Amino acid sequence: MARLGFGLSRDLFDRYAALFGPDTIRVLRRPQGSGTTPVACAAHWMMDQWFGGSPVPVQAVAMVAVDPALRGAGLGKTLMQSLLMEARAAGAVLSILCPATLPFYRGLGYGCGGVTCQWSAPPTAFATPPSRAAVLRPADPLDAAPLALLRRPLLADGNGLPERTEALWTLALCPDGDPADLFRDADGYIAIIPPRDRRLAVADHCLPSGATMGGAMGLLEGFRAQVDRVTWSGGPTTLWRCWLVTACGWTDGKSGWSGRWTLRRRWRNAAIRPASPNRLLSR
Repeated sequence: MARLGFGLSRDLFDRYAALFGPDTIRVLRRPQGSGTTPVACAAHWMMDQWFGGSPVPVQAVAMVAVDPALRGAGLGKTLMQSLLMEARAAGAVLSILCPATLPFYRGLGYGCGGVTCQWSAPPTAFATPPSRAAVLRPADPLDAAPLALLRRPLLADGNGLPERTEALWTLALCPDGDPADLFRDADGYIAIIPPRDRRLAVADHCLPSGATMGGAMGLLEGFRAQVDRVTWSGGPTTLWRCWLVTACGWTDGKSGWSGRWTLRRRWRNAAIRPASPNRLLSR
């Protein structure tokens, strides 16, 4: 069902199952002959998400799939309602997911909580005066503990950022299964995937200071002879874009910017009410 619903290969499915644990998978079955047969599946796990400077427990949902021959019979709704009841019992105040079918999740009480864009720019757009740049040194991408400490101020200052579990850190720093190349200073870090097809991808980043941002931009600009584009994920007002436009004076046309909206939207479930009086979450 995961393969037919999302095109997941067996290797990729096994990797996700190993990272998050097989106990995160739920299967809806129905009687058939003397036994049962699976008709729908999903994965979910508990984690913290930061709002107003504090972590709150949320349920993350992924890989909701129904047997293609049985779609439209309400099986997905039945499974999701069961997941939401399980999350409520576990103390979740929100349920979040990246939907593939918007009307279906709206019908369950979800609403839009954010949008992720895929951005790209030529490496020359990242040129920055050396005086603004810190020196970023190579670091170990398999040790997320110091990176979590660097990321903590961003969690406390923003709304909606997740407290990453070990599995989420692995996906951020090893998105293709192999470790990304990590560079950091005392304030932040950037992880990049080696050039492929004349493109350089930013796997993850935490760049809270202007000097660290300048160091990361200088690092990316250094690949100008190897790649044509640098790609990264972020919101519609991503910090990278704001930095280039305001600090470097470029506009979309001059710097060759391109932004593409994706289907990776974050949604929250309005049906799971906060366990404590937090007005920010109930709006």
